[in-house]
Amino acid sequence: MLEKGGLAAADMSPEFRHFAPYLPQSDAVCVDPERYIIERLARSPVPPSILITFAKRVGFKGVSVLRRAALESAGPSLFSPAESGEEDEPHTVAKKTMPGVESAGDLESVFEILFDRLGERREQQLRMAREVGRTIREEGITLIEAGTGTGKSLAYLVPSAIFALEAGERVIVSTHTKNLQDQLYTREIELVREAMSAEIRAARLVGRENYICSKRLMLEVSRLINTGDGDPLELALCAAFSPAGTVDAVPPRSYQKSINAPARCRMNRCEHADSCPLVRARKEAARADIVFANHALVMADYSGGGKVLGDYHTVIFDEAHHLERCVMENLSVSVSPGDIRSVLEWISPIDPDSERWRFLIHELEREGPGKEWKKKVEQAASFSEGAESSWGQVFRSLNRDLNCSREIRSVKKRYYDGDETFADVRESIDSYIIYSKQLCDILDVLCKVELESGIQSFQQELEIAGTQLRELSEALDYLTGVPEDDVVYWLEWNSYGSISSICGSPLRVDRRFADFLSDSCRSSVLTSATISQNGSFDYITGSLGTGLTGKDVGGYIEPSSFINDRNCRIILRSDLQDPNLDSFAVEIASLVEELSGSYGRRMLVLFTSYRMCNLTAYELKERDLAGEVLVQGEGLSRDALSERFRVSRGAVLLGVASFWEGVDFPGTQLEILIIPKIPFPVPADPMVEARTEMIRKMGGNPFTGLFLPEAVLRLRQGIGRLIRGRDDRGVIVILDSRIQAKSYGKKIISSLPTVPVQVFSAREVLEESDSFFEPPGD
Repeated sequence: MLEKGGLAAADMSPEFRHFAPYLPQSDAVCVDPERYIIERLARSPVPPSILITFAKRVGFKGVSVLRRAALESAGPSLFSPAESGEEDEPHTVAKKTMPGVESAGDLESVFEILFDRLGERREQQLRMAREVGRTIREEGITLIEAGTGTGKSLAYLVPSAIFALEAGERVIVSTHTKNLQDQLYTREIELVREAMSAEIRAARLVGRENYICSKRLMLEVSRLINTGDGDPLELALCAAFSPAGTVDAVPPRSYQKSINAPARCRMNRCEHADSCPLVRARKEAARADIVFANHALVMADYSGGGKVLGDYHTVIFDEAHHLERCVMENLSVSVSPGDIRSVLEWISPIDPDSERWRFLIHELEREGPGKEWKKKVEQAASFSEGAESSWGQVFRSLNRDLNCSREIRSVKKRYYDGDETFADVRESIDSYIIYSKQLCDILDVLCKVELESGIQSFQQELEIAGTQLRELSEALDYLTGVPEDDVVYWLEWNSYGSISSICGSPLRVDRRFADFLSDSCRSSVLTSATISQNGSFDYITGSLGTGLTGKDVGGYIEPSSFINDRNCRIILRSDLQDPNLDSFAVEIASLVEELSGSYGRRMLVLFTSYRMCNLTAYELKERDLAGEVLVQGEGLSRDALSERFRVSRGAVLLGVASFWEGVDFPGTQLEILIIPKIPFPVPADPMVEARTEMIRKMGGNPFTGLFLPEAVLRLRQGIGRLIRGRDDRGVIVILDSRIQAKSYGKKIISSLPTVPVQVFSAREVLEESDSFFEPPGD
């Protein structure tokens, strides 16, 4: 068991070693493991006093340590009274002075210190930092493309930190991926603190569903103790040692949905607020200088009136090529078969004889006698059953009427008129809306009577359930009624042939994002390694509407200093068949076999569809390869596949979708990248189809206005998987012959980071690869 704790276990006294199996692999643990354990237990989602009870019941031998943690948690409050109010209180940061950094002009001196400490001078990083600083000071909008090797994280963090400390204003740094957020919070900001010799308070926030709910966690631990279904102490201690208080640190994954924070909760009004990771994260963010968030949270916060992030006027968007999709998802509406169950689970079973409901009835009768409270609860139970039944009937009927044979699987099907599409299930829809309204009316009555604090928390849960039920009714009515202009609607079918969701999304987000920039931000920077098209930002500025803000929008490109002919060779093979044919998989597999046999280097093949990926995997099964074949979609998660690929000599990884970006394979972890097909958007996708129609109606060309720009952005992201550092080297082989045959090929070639070599056979691919990998001097 001690192996999971790693080296830290050797530095602990015997009483602490019992906790080693539950510790994360973290530098913070290794510095002073015993202190780390006490601090984490004192801040645990399950208070130490309750942990002691759990530990005794299962015979855990670390009780003495838990007692010390309990004493520490009983000390001075973590937050001052001014910081312990409701979640929508104003967020402010006190202006501070920085030792040695007195003005924006000190940007240069900070980078001199960074260059010295990192042992490398990056002029492009300093240039970008000056541009970010200028944008913040002049309250503008700037789009910055920063190629691999620029060091864009520090280039925006340093001027952001200087501004935050000088002006006393928080800066929001928003990313798309959790990996980048973790890197910024755990590593990059510490470099900035050291270089500036300043206390820079940083915090990170993710969506509430990612955080552990103390109440649900304790209920789950109690259930495990009573039923013996699992290891209750493992669950409680892994939650305690979760660095950010998030569910992703809690094994196994099956627990995560049962202990995460609900979509709506009482926050500071909850009786477990003192130990709640979500409340703690929000309060820490309120007093931070720099807050690391993600695009989805930033946009959801704007839609919700700013109650999560509070006041800010400067935002840095990294991974900005994802912004349009994130804004679109924020404005989208969807309903799923399980939605009604997730809403009602917190108040079910609605039964006047169950403990909670019996207690509520008793308290209501004391405050308002003669109102037949028990009868109202019985009515609520009946309406709840009717709402749940009619909601389920909507989806059962749709499955029966639209896909009786279950031939439609894993696909999105567009519909144009909700009135017409759902005509046969209108009775079930209306039934749900009626039952839901009747249930909400009773819940309102039960919540309005002011009761003692002992039952108020349950009343608040009833109130939340009522709000969510109304939202479901509104969403269902919106999606199944008269269609709105500029909105696309579709049904999403799962791999079993059942409807997984009914969805609606706006076709454009430019006006919405422009409103966000105007309302929330005096200055904003949008940066990514891939947001320009052949030196122009027109595509992204048009899709995001930055020009609608009335501000001057600047554009700045810092080319990569890493990707060049010395460390990267791009080979275009122009003799192969149409990449849309099933038989194309045989040609992909043949080349993979030859490259694998010749070099035995790790190879990543990026597909645009699971179908071609699976066909190629089948073809590779009987071929002679240097290492194992790893296939996305065959059970392992992306992270697990990536880790196995990194440690497997000669492995071939067949990836789809998420492997086009957000994964890093530095050095010899990846040396050959194969891209069989240019990643054009799928024409049959409801959103792509609708945007195609919209462009045509406006007199535009869908191919040049949508398909080609999206393909170029995606292709550049995929190519970026190969070269991640100055010393990385590798070969990229693109197999789509249309690049040479079609007129649009020139635009694709001009977007590549190096001039490609055109070949016409597998033998020539091997020759070009040989000459690239040949040791210098041979």
